[in-house]
Amino acid sequence: MFLRRFLAVFFLLLSSSPAAAGEPDSRVSASTRMVLRAVDRGVALPLPGRLNPGEMRMLSASIRFEALPSQRVLADLEELGVEFYRAGGEMLHVGAIYPARIPMEAVGGIAGRDDVQRLETSLSSRTPELVDNYPQMTEAAQTWPALDQEGVPTTGAGVTAGAIDSWIDIFHPSFFRADGGYFDWIDVDDDGEFDPGVDAVDWDRDGEASSKEVLELVKGTVAWHNDMGGPEKENDGDNFVTDLDWLWMDHNGNGKREWGIGPGFSEDNPTYGEPYFVADDINGSGTLDPGEKLVGLKTCKVRAIYLPHLDEVYRRGENLIEYPRVETSSSHATMTVGVLAGNNRGFQRFHGVAPDADILVADMEQGAQTQTEDTGGLPYIAGLAWLVAEGAQVEMHEYGSPFMEFGDGTSNMEAAIDLASQDDSVTSCTATHNYAGYNMHATAEVPAGGTLDFPFELGIYGDQYPPYMLMLNLRWREPGAPLSLTLVDPAGAQVILEDLEREGDLGADHHLWYTGVEISPRETHMANFLVYSSSYYSPLTGGDWLLRVENLSDEPQAVDLFAADHTGYMYTGNLTEHADKSGTISHPATADSAISVGAYRSNVDSWYGQFELGDLSFYSGRGPRIDGELGLDVAAPSDAIAAWFDPEWDFYPAFSYAAGTSGSLPQVTGMVALLLQTDPDLSPEEAKKRVVEGALKDKFVGEPPNNDWGWGKASAYRTIFGVEPSDNVAPEALLEAPAQVFLQESFTLDAGGSVDDGPEGELEVRWDLGYDGQWDTEFSTNLELPVAGIEQPGEYLVVVQVRDAGGFTDRALAHIQVLDEVFVPEPEVVEMVEEKVDILVQADATSFVPDTDAAEVGPEGEETTVRRGSKGCAATPSPAGGGLPLLAGLLLSLVGWLVSIRRLCGR
Repeated sequence: MFLRRFLAVFFLLLSSSPAAAGEPDSRVSASTRMVLRAVDRGVALPLPGRLNPGEMRMLSASIRFEALPSQRVLADLEELGVEFYRAGGEMLHVGAIYPARIPMEAVGGIAGRDDVQRLETSLSSRTPELVDNYPQMTEAAQTWPALDQEGVPTTGAGVTAGAIDSWIDIFHPSFFRADGGYFDWIDVDDDGEFDPGVDAVDWDRDGEASSKEVLELVKGTVAWHNDMGGPEKENDGDNFVTDLDWLWMDHNGNGKREWGIGPGFSEDNPTYGEPYFVADDINGSGTLDPGEKLVGLKTCKVRAIYLPHLDEVYRRGENLIEYPRVETSSSHATMTVGVLAGNNRGFQRFHGVAPDADILVADMEQGAQTQTEDTGGLPYIAGLAWLVAEGAQVEMHEYGSPFMEFGDGTSNMEAAIDLASQDDSVTSCTATHNYAGYNMHATAEVPAGGTLDFPFELGIYGDQYPPYMLMLNLRWREPGAPLSLTLVDPAGAQVILEDLEREGDLGADHHLWYTGVEISPRETHMANFLVYSSSYYSPLTGGDWLLRVENLSDEPQAVDLFAADHTGYMYTGNLTEHADKSGTISHPATADSAISVGAYRSNVDSWYGQFELGDLSFYSGRGPRIDGELGLDVAAPSDAIAAWFDPEWDFYPAFSYAAGTSGSLPQVTGMVALLLQTDPDLSPEEAKKRVVEGALKDKFVGEPPNNDWGWGKASAYRTIFGVEPSDNVAPEALLEAPAQVFLQESFTLDAGGSVDDGPEGELEVRWDLGYDGQWDTEFSTNLELPVAGIEQPGEYLVVVQVRDAGGFTDRALAHIQVLDEVFVPEPEVVEMVEEKVDILVQADATSFVPDTDAAEVGPEGEETTVRRGSKGCAATPSPAGGGLPLLAGLLLSLVGWLVSIRRLCGR
C-alpha cells in the first residue's frame, strides 16, 4: 500500500498522546502524548491542510478497560463529554476495547482511571500508489471450478468479507452481480454482427428495437502509471471485446451514461443507473455472435458501508445509492475490493479471488477532512468493531505504520484483532507493508559502554522534492539497556535526548518533539522523534543527519531503527549505514492472530527487469517481528488487474494493475473467503493454519519459513483442499441437435460427443432449454435428453453445460428452427402376410374378413388378397385377373353375406 498521501500518517500523528511531566505514563500511547503536548503548548505540527493542534477539540482514540465496563461507567464517561462510536444505535466495541472521541481536557483524567488499561490513538499510514497471471500463480484458477459440499463452485458464495480502507466507487460496474436476467440483442442493421451504437437490446422483450434500447460501448480499459507519471492504455479499439468491456442502454438518448440519485435513480434500479450488460460469450470467440445473449448487471456486491467519522451507515436496499461520491482523489478501496471480489466469473476476464462474496467496507476517509480537525486520528477500531457486529467472517486491514508502535502485538488495535479472532471468529488479514523498498530501516548492535552512529541524508533530490519532516522510531529489547540518544543536524547542532519526553528547538530553525522511552507489556522499549521546521511549512535542511546511540550498560544492546520523511517513507533521503530489509514488517500485521501477507510479482516486470516475475517484490515487508517472532505468514501477487478510479483519467470505468502489499492482501483475504465457503465452521486459528500449511515452495521461496516469504506463496487450492491440484483441463462441450423441427415434434439432444481428458463416464451435463439463464435440469450422467416438442414457431435455443469430475465446465449452444407447421405422425405401417385359404362361397366379391390375412379365389379362378386386421376395408384384386361390373359385384357380395350368416346361425 504505497503512501500516496502521507497526510494520513501525519495527520494520525495529530491523533495521539498526552503530555507528561515525569516518567512517561505506560497507559497512554506515545502518539497521544505528543498530540496532547502540542495542544497544551499550542504548537502546530507540520501536517499540510490540518488545523493547529491548539484548536483541536476532541481526540479520536481507543480506550482499553481492565474489564468489560458497566453501563454506568460508560454513562459517566459520556457525561464527561466522551462520544462513543455507534452504528445503528449500537455502541461499537471489541471486547473491553472501545473506540471513542474524547474531549482534550478530559484525556488525562480518563487515562488516570483505575479501570483504564491503556489509551491510544492510531498512527497508521495507508494509501496505494493483458493477461492476468495471478489465478495460475495462486492456483485460484483450479480452485474456482471445484465444488463445495453443496455442489456449488468455490467462488466465495455465502461468505461476508470486510475491508477497513478508504472511499470506494460503488458505481464501478465491477461491483455489480450478473443477476439482472438474460436478454436477446437485435441486429438492427441486419449485418449478422453486433455493432455498438447501432444494435439494441430487447429490454422490454417485445422483439423490436426502439431508440431507447440501442446499446452503447464502455471500454474496460486496462491502464497503469508508467515511469513518466501518466497512464498507458491497452484495448483502445472501437470493437466490443466480450470479456473486457460493458454495454449500456441510453434511456434518455443524451449519449452519456447516468447513475445515482441526481438523475433520479433509486435502490430499485439495477446498477443504480442506466442498465449495464455483459456478454454471455458461450463459444469464447471474443465477439457477441447471433444467438448469444446479454446478461444484465443488477445487485451491488457491497452490502453496507460505515463512515465512523460521520457515524453514518449506508445499506444495500435502503440507502446505499446515497453513499457520498468523492471526486478529489483516487480510490484505494476500489482497487483492493476489486482484487477481492470484483467482476463476475464466467463472463469477464479479470475478476476477484472471491467474486461471489458479499462485501462490507469501513470507510476511514470520508469525513476525515473535516471531522479530524476536531477529533484527530483514524478510528480503525471503530471500523473493526462495526465489521464484527455486521457479521464479517474475514476482513482485511488496509492500513499500517511502524511509527509510534511497539510492533510486538501489544497495541489496542492488535489486541482488538486478537479478541475478534477469539470471541467472534473473525479472521483478520493484514499486510506487511512496503517499508523494505526504501533505505529507511536499520538494525545494529551497540557495544557495551560504547556508541553507534546511524547516519542518514535528507534532501537527496534537492529543491525538486524537499523533505518537510523527519520521523524516527527506535526500539530495543533484551537486555533493555539504558540508552543515551543524540540527534545531530547538518549544521552540527545537537540535542541529547534522555528518558523523559521533551520538545524544543534543535537549531537551523528545526523543531523537535521527543516522546521519551516507554516500555510495552512484552518488554519492548521504544523512543520516537519528530523533527520539522519551526516555520511550519518550510522544508527541513538537506544534508547529513546523525542519530548517535550510547549504551550506558555493560552488555551489548541490539537496536532497531525506522526513519521516514513527510511521505511516510524515506523518499527524499537514505539511511547510509546499517540498512536492513529484515524486520520491516509493520503494525498491525504484528498482531498475534493476524494472517500477515507479503508481496511478489505476477504480471508487471519491475524495475527494468531487475526482478523476475514470481520473485519477491522489492518493497515487501519482511520478518521478524521486533520480539523475534516470524510475524510474516505468506506472500501473494501484488499486481492483479482490478477496478480502478482516478478522477484525473479521461476514461471511466477503468482497470489497472494493483500495487504494493495493498494488492497482495486482498488475494489472501479472498482465499480465506473461499476456504470459509467450503468449511463455514472453521475457526480463525484453523484458517490461518490452513493458509500456512497450503503455502507453495519454489526456487524463489527457498527453505521456509524465512523472513522474506514466511511459509511461502499463498495457494488457494492447497489451502482449501490440502493437496496439489491435478493437471485437469476443462472438457469440450459438443452438442448434436436437429437443425429444424415441426411444432410439437419430439426430438433428442445429444451431448455424447463431448470430449474430456478424464476416464470415460465421468462427464455430467445439464440443460437450459430455451436459453433463459435458468437450468431446467440438474447435472446427470445421461448425456442425451428427449424433448417432447416445442409449442411456438421460430428459433429455439438450447444450451448444454458439460462438467468433468474436477468441476471444470464448458458450454455449447444449439440453434433449432421450429417450423410453423404442426407435426402429423405418418400412419403405422403393418407388415402384410399373404396365405391361401378355401372360401366357402365362390363369388367375385370380398367376403367377411377374418382375423388373418387370406388369399381368396374369385369365380373366374382369380385370387384376391385380404389384409389382416383391416376391418371392413375392401380386398385388392391381385394382378392375375380383372373385375366384374359394379352391380354384379354387389349382388354376389350380398349372396356371400347371406350364406355366411346362415352358416354362423347353424353352429
